[in-house]
Amino acid sequence: MNSRAQVDLIDMQSQPDGKYRFIFNYQDHLTKMICLRALQTKTAEEVAFHLVDIFCDKGAPHILQSDNGREFSNKLIKEVLFMWPKCKLVHGKPRNSQSQGSVERANRDVEAILACWMKDNNTTQWSNGLRFVQWQKNTRFHSGIGRTPYEAMYGEKAHLGISAVNIPEEIMEGMETEEQLAEALCLVNEEDQNVEQGRSAESCAINCNSCGQNIPCHPSGQCCSTVNDNVDDPVLCCLCNRNQSIQAERRESKIQQEKQAKKMKDKSVQRFKPALAGDTVMVPIPLVDRGRAEFANAKAIITETMDGGTYKLGTKHGLLKQVYSRNQFTVCAEKFMSLEEVVKDREVSLREVAIADSMGHGQGISKCSCTQSCRNRRCKCFKNEVLCNSRCKCSNSCSNKSDNANFDNC
Repeated sequence: MNSRAQVDLIDMQSQPDGKYRFIFNYQDHLTKMICLRALQTKTAEEVAFHLVDIFCDKGAPHILQSDNGREFSNKLIKEVLFMWPKCKLVHGKPRNSQSQGSVERANRDVEAILACWMKDNNTTQWSNGLRFVQWQKNTRFHSGIGRTPYEAMYGEKAHLGISAVNIPEEIMEGMETEEQLAEALCLVNEEDQNVEQGRSAESCAINCNSCGQNIPCHPSGQCCSTVNDNVDDPVLCCLCNRNQSIQAERRESKIQQEKQAKKMKDKSVQRFKPALAGDTVMVPIPLVDRGRAEFANAKAIITETMDGGTYKLGTKHGLLKQVYSRNQFTVCAEKFMSLEEVVKDREVSLREVAIADSMGHGQGISKCSCTQSCRNRRCKCFKNEVLCNSRCKCSNSCSNKSDNANFDNC
């Protein structure tokens, strides 16, 4: 626990709740326990403010990972250090395939649970429902760790007040005071208490096998020790027994995650056969990095196979900056390139390769956030001589959406 933590942002700008436009998701990688916060912006300063709040409650992790990029993680860590100089942590690898899918899946679950909560409560104020969504997510069974995140964190099932106590529902309905609760517990546990009262005083004069402290006896006659039928089992006090239970739950969580990771890796190895240096490959180009009528893949060649099953790829325009795993490209049956064609003294991004191979101007997507009519050079769309589109956040008074918009210099 607190070995690695992941942070991610859910964009809610299309459905804002007053001043809140983002959801901040913090997840402990081992226990899968999440913490949700409503944000007004996605700046590192505001995210760090909520991070420090979480760290003061659950402690700070060794590694902080964000799929928003290493630069974002660096800014977060600097802001956290500024607010709390004694807190030391390092950033993890962005888009780490071993763990990043976990927080992405958690985001989808949060969105689904939040949609149900808003529907059930007939409200659009999703910021008020985040605490209930967080509770539902943390108390649900997680197949990756084989238990709920709450059990992995605290070593026991989640409680909801006296509803977790074995008290008949008809007695619980009129219960309001502590005295009434004590009376109900006495009635329910009367038989067990009689059995415990029959035990000799010598049976409670024992010490905890872990901390060595004497185990006291409860006034009702119930012994606080954990007495097992097997005499070889250690006798523990309540605190040591609780700590042992937490550690056992976390060990099992780690074992279940390792089994799941091995299963996923075996499937990946079976599906994606290893590639060799000199093989021609096709790398998918995201839609945001290419034009609508451009090729969906970039042609590249494997220049180097690296440790951990990753590959370094090269193109006619230079070496790609990112290293790729085997499932991120397709190996061609024929060799369309040779290593001599690769420009090895230059590093380029995939978008630069797409623009260089494009017959037009590349992806060419522009958007504006104007508050007026988009009729001057301050508007990015107007400056690039394109009409405002659905991605723009301009006002309804925009006059750059009609087909007869005039792009005169102003």
